[in-house]
Amino acid sequence: MPDSAPNARELAHREMERRILDAARRHLAEVGPAQLSLRAVARDLGLASSAVYRYVSSREDLITRLILQSYAELAEAAEQATAAADPAPIAQWTAWALTMREWALARPYDWALIYGTPIPGYAAPQDTVEPATRVVAPVLRVVAATVPELGPEDAQTAAALSPLVTAVGQFDGGVELGRGAAYAMMAAWSAVHGFINLELGGHFVGVLSDPAPVYRTLVRRTAQDLGLAPA
Repeated sequence: MPDSAPNARELAHREMERRILDAARRHLAEVGPAQLSLRAVARDLGLASSAVYRYVSSREDLITRLILQSYAELAEAAEQATAAADPAPIAQWTAWALTMREWALARPYDWALIYGTPIPGYAAPQDTVEPATRVVAPVLRVVAATVPELGPEDAQTAAALSPLVTAVGQFDGGVELGRGAAYAMMAAWSAVHGFINLELGGHFVGVLSDPAPVYRTLVRRTAQDLGLAPA
């Protein structure tokens, strides 16, 4: 039997949840994740603080919902960009990496929420792992099919990468990511995110006249390191 359509009460509940998240994102841009307050969100909506708890169980719950929403929107942007790009590995990697920076520059506070400084007193729950994996999924299979395994001398590195390999293997039907590919993806991911975080933090002021071409070079050279493009 098909699910019944939501009734008026359920629709009203969903609408209020949407309004709470929208208000929280506005506050996120004003005060940052660490200072996000349910009381301020309630005040912005003209509600008593107690009323917000009918829809969001705690500040931690609100942060988690915002994180899940940000991951979903970034993943959608990455999926659209790679779907529209040439299927060649270098084109897929480039489309994905450029989209990461474009999204971050357009949504710096959402980016900071998911990839910035940890929020004091908050620990992301396990159910954020799959949405985070979805962000890198467009290039995981490309890397998995290209990068060779680690050598036996890298046993400690291989062991340390086991959680990543397991998480990827459980995602969306599973991606068989060897530990060599897992290391390469971790290194490439760190390069991309490190550059973006430094740029958003203002650390290139007075150092780079234009970060964009430098980033494109980093993306190309990282693709070469991954074996996705000729050196």
